[in-house]
Amino acid sequence: MCLWSDQSELTYTTKGLDSGGLMTAAEWTRALGELCDAGVRRLIVSGGGEALINPDLPSILNTAAAIGFEIHVYTTGFAIREGSPLFDALLRCHRIRLSVHSPDPVTYDHIAGTRPQQRALDRVAHNLTALHDARSELPNIGIGMVIQPDNHDQIEAMVKWAQSLSADWLDLRKDEVDVTADLSSEQLTEIRHQLRNVRANPPEGTRIDIGDELVAIANNVAQDRSRTSECMGRWFRPTIGAYGHLTPCDLKAEPRFARSGYDLGNVKSSRILDVVEVSNDRHIADDCEQCMPSSRTGNAIVHKLLEDLKAGVGLDEQPFV
Repeated sequence: MCLWSDQSELTYTTKGLDSGGLMTAAEWTRALGELCDAGVRRLIVSGGGEALINPDLPSILNTAAAIGFEIHVYTTGFAIREGSPLFDALLRCHRIRLSVHSPDPVTYDHIAGTRPQQRALDRVAHNLTALHDARSELPNIGIGMVIQPDNHDQIEAMVKWAQSLSADWLDLRKDEVDVTADLSSEQLTEIRHQLRNVRANPPEGTRIDIGDELVAIANNVAQDRSRTSECMGRWFRPTIGAYGHLTPCDLKAEPRFARSGYDLGNVKSSRILDVVEVSNDRHIADDCEQCMPSSRTGNAIVHKLLEDLKAGVGLDEQPFV
């Protein structure tokens, strides 16, 4: 996700969402404290851009770790510097996923927009290894690869590359927000072939997760993009954006996909629980064109749970309890 936000047009400024200024370290610390007091236990640090370039991030992560958050970080991995305060703060996290969309330097540069002289892929590989060597039990360190036309034939190569770096896992999914070009029938056939090879011959030491619509491709079944009557994302995927906007999901907090209609309020100068209470009864239609499969699934599950509650079936009677 963080590779696809344009730096001149698809920004918070052009969307009119930057009027209050960026969240300061003190404001993030206050918000995290409020969330912790409210029982929130997991913090996911991501962004439509690179979260690691925020100079305050080390102190924010250290604060979150100190008050007991389970911390997941999604990053390109390029901005990590071994021995830096950020590096040390990352070692206090639980799960770090590096976005690496190709094991081939040329393809990587093409997708990520990096220059050959930067040796970006080598740098990311070095940073992954450095974190791996410096950790104790945590963090778990893995790789995320988004399948698209430019890398559709590199799945098996990526599995080998991830295993060679002792990555704990490799998440494979397709571009499900339709930013890149459509996959051709020939490319889908190649993807299906490689996914089935990976499933038949899983690597040792690196867990492979084939996510969402890739499962349908691998199984050669129709993809289901059905929707519900209302977006419930705010109850299971709420996100605070860089400028303090509370949105139903991380997608709507990113510059490329941000829309004022999905802004539930701002936590820069207000308690987050107050913002939640004020927006509690606001109806948000489940009509976002880029809604991700995980959000669509989450919506369907929440709607089913609500229907069951109305029918007298308690949460303690659900099969996941």
